[in-house]
Amino acid sequence: MRATAQNYLRALAGILCLVTGIAVAQEEVPYAPPPLEVLISVADQKLVMLRDGGVIGKYKISTSKFGVGDSYGSYKTPLGRFRVCDKIGSELEPGAVIKHRSATGEVIQVNAPGRDPIVTRVIWLDGLEEQNHNARARGIYIHGTPEENNLGKPVSWGCIRMRSEDVIEIFNEIPSGTPVNIIPDRLPRLHKYKAPPPPPPPVIIASSTPEPAPAAKQTAPAAAPSKMTFFAKQTSTPPPVAEQRPPAAPEIARYRVEKIPDRDSPISRIAKQIAEMNAEAAKPAKPSANPEAWRAMKGSILLAGMPGAPAPVAAATPKPAPAATQPQPQANAASSSFTYETVEKPVNPEPAGGLALHGAQDSGAKSEQ
Repeated sequence: MRATAQNYLRALAGILCLVTGIAVAQEEVPYAPPPLEVLISVADQKLVMLRDGGVIGKYKISTSKFGVGDSYGSYKTPLGRFRVCDKIGSELEPGAVIKHRSATGEVIQVNAPGRDPIVTRVIWLDGLEEQNHNARARGIYIHGTPEENNLGKPVSWGCIRMRSEDVIEIFNEIPSGTPVNIIPDRLPRLHKYKAPPPPPPPVIIASSTPEPAPAAKQTAPAAAPSKMTFFAKQTSTPPPVAEQRPPAAPEIARYRVEKIPDRDSPISRIAKQIAEMNAEAAKPAKPSANPEAWRAMKGSILLAGMPGAPAPVAAATPKPAPAATQPQPQANAASSSFTYETVEKPVNPEPAGGLALHGAQDSGAKSEQ
């Protein structure tokens, strides 16, 4: 049981390490190229700038005309391993004269006759071995010279001379502390420097909690008003309600009537003739020269509807004749028969007669009018 509990705790600790972001990974280190070094050959009168054993620059130089050595007052070039202890004149122009490690303000041209000062830049060397421990005190430099015609030959007074352009290039490349090696022999066989590919990024075993992916922006829903807000809204003066006007009725298009100019076309001529005929028909009809014919046609259907003709007289509607008084039967108690009397009344101006029929009830006689 105790072993099981320990295993459980160990597993839980591992999970906690992952959750809390404890990473076991190599820290990312920016890529830095290998450091530079300088190799000087007295036999070849050459200076080579190396990076990781490969040549990145080769320059012509001049060493001491008195040979090699490190004793005071010998004016010889020391041998062995050195380091760059100081750099002077970083902002001087080519040909600027330097004396006692300070610029004089004078600038001379290349190969100026009768002049052999230190110019342009100074790279001060410090000996790291017993055979060259006096180099710094003696003032052994790598510096520029105006006598560029003598480069490639040992003509200096103990320093290493270079062209102004070459010393500026090396001055800008090598930092303080760069190793320098001066050998009496010829340069060894060296290959050209090839920059290696940058190292791959470190593999992270476990990283901190990953950042969440940016979520799409969503409009937050409006929060429900609190009680205080609701009370304030109830007690505050309501905003004025804008007057609502009915939508304006669409404007009726107004059309402009223009007179169509008369054109001598077939349609225009026909329309003109129809207008003339209508105007002629609208005139009142003239009575005929023969009054007898006019009176004869009066009341005729031929004259109906013609302009100027008299309107027809409407026929008088005859009045309905009053209903004749129905005969009233008279009872005869003795014979149980009825006698009908006919009363004559005028229906129209013309005289009318009546007919009286007398008959017995049992004979089925009828009266007709």
